[in-house]
Amino acid sequence: MLALNEGDAKTPAREMSDGLLRFIAIATALLRRGRDLDVGGRDLGDDERAVTIVIEELENGLHPSQANKLLKLVRNFSDDDGTRALFTTHSPALLSALSSEDHAGVVVCSREPASGRSRLQRLPEIDGYPSLMARGELGQVVASGLLSETMPAAGRRRRRADLDSGQPARRLLLK
Repeated sequence: MLALNEGDAKTPAREMSDGLLRFIAIATALLRRGRDLDVGGRDLGDDERAVTIVIEELENGLHPSQANKLLKLVRNFSDDDGTRALFTTHSPALLSALSSEDHAGVVVCSREPASGRSRLQRLPEIDGYPSLMARGELGQVVASGLLSETMPAAGRRRRRADLDSGQPARRLLLK
C-alpha cells in the first residue's frame, strides 16, 4: 500500500490524483535506476543488465513544476552502466526547459506521406537549426509552427492533414 505521509496527514494512494501517482511512479523508476522493475526478459533483482526507461508524454497529468522536476531526474538518470531514459513530449513548456546541450539528444519524428514511414532526425541536423533557435526557445519554435515549416514539403502536407484530422504528426524524443 502506498501512502503519502505529510506530518500529521496520511493520504492513501486511492485518494491521490492521477498526476501525483504518475509522478511517484516515474520518479521511483528513475531514482531506483530501473531496479526492482517487473519487466519481461529481466528478473527482479537483476541489477547487472542496463535498463532503458521509456516514458510516453512525460508531462501528461503533471503540473509544469512537477514535469520540470522529472526532466531533471531524466537528465541525471543516464550513466556509464548503460542505463538511459527516453521520453516523448508535446509540451512547449517542457521543450523550452531543455538546455541547448540537451538539443543533441532531441529527435524529431515525422511521417513520410508517400510511404507512411516514420522519419527520425536529430534536431541539430535539421536544415536551418541555428536560425530556428535564434528565433526563440525550442517550445516557442515548435508551437509557432516554425519547425514544421523547415521540414520537407511532403512532411508539411502530411502534418496539415494530420492537424485537420486531430492526429499528431510528430513527437519529440529526448534520449
